[in-house]
Amino acid sequence: MALRGRKKKEPNFEEIGNLPIEEQTSDTVLPQETQEEAQSADITSLQETQEEAQSLDTVLPQETRNEAENVDITSLQEIEEEVQSLDTTLNQTSQKESQSKDSNFIQEIQKEARIPTNNLTEKQDVQQNLLQTKQRTRIHLVDGEKGGVGKSLVARTMLQYCLDNSLSIIAVEADRSNPDVAGIYSECIEAVFSEDEKRANEADRIFELALSKSVIVNLPAQVYEPMSNWINKNGLIELGKQHSLTFCKWFVCTGGHDSVQLFIKSVTDFGDKMPHVLVRNLGLCDDWTHIEAMAEVNDAINKYAVQVIDFPKFSYRERNMVDEKQITFAQARDSDEFGIVSRQRIHNFLKFAYAQFKNTGLLP
Repeated sequence: MALRGRKKKEPNFEEIGNLPIEEQTSDTVLPQETQEEAQSADITSLQETQEEAQSLDTVLPQETRNEAENVDITSLQEIEEEVQSLDTTLNQTSQKESQSKDSNFIQEIQKEARIPTNNLTEKQDVQQNLLQTKQRTRIHLVDGEKGGVGKSLVARTMLQYCLDNSLSIIAVEADRSNPDVAGIYSECIEAVFSEDEKRANEADRIFELALSKSVIVNLPAQVYEPMSNWINKNGLIELGKQHSLTFCKWFVCTGGHDSVQLFIKSVTDFGDKMPHVLVRNLGLCDDWTHIEAMAEVNDAINKYAVQVIDFPKFSYRERNMVDEKQITFAQARDSDEFGIVSRQRIHNFLKFAYAQFKNTGLLP
């Protein structure tokens, strides 16, 4: 028996079309919706991202500007505060300095006024400051030891120099036997050097006067010993330093042997205690070459830094008239009793002598 094969069934396209179409439609619609949703989400997300970016771009610059403005304002405020602080500090410093100056000025006035204080140290400081501010004074001893060497003439000329130059000075006449200075200058004060211990204090007046003004003392002859004792025994050199007071010796020399030896003795004894000036009296000796050649004199001058000046010769006629009339050089040079040429000689004499005094730098 022959086997028949089973007839193969043809597919029904309608059925197939129906089932696959539904399935196919479902499969097709879903992906499209998903894509549309995805696209819509992507678009929405992109728009939101763009809006956020724009928002950030807007906000960030605004914040940056605000921060920058805040920084600028803060910096400006800090600078203003620093300037105010500096102004305040400077004002305070200026006030303190001003107060300090005022305080110092008041203290100086109080010290000068000698305002009492209970503190011993402060009293000592006041005294020390007063000594420092006190004008220095000097005792000018016009010496020569021998009589007739021209001491009085030098002293009178020195006094006239101080008067003509408005220098504060006190004249003291110590030559009682021949008071030439006191006889012409009425304001001259007398003092005495004595070897008598009972009268030794009479010379103290010279030192007391010199505490306020410089003094020019016209010494007598042969006064070296009592004057030296007065200075040394009383410790006047050291006492003078405590009161801003010093001594100066103007030794008038004639150029003679005795006069030169007395000068060397004075310099040897007091050269380290008071400055010396060798006054070469040209009226009594116009040639000093032999003195200049003396090693002993040169050694003394160099060792003690002695200044040497030339005192000019005063013409005999004018000098005799001045002594006779007992008038000052200022009165003589303005007096009609002296002729014009005579007054000119007085003028020339004073001019030369004044230049010598000034060069020493020791007056008053």
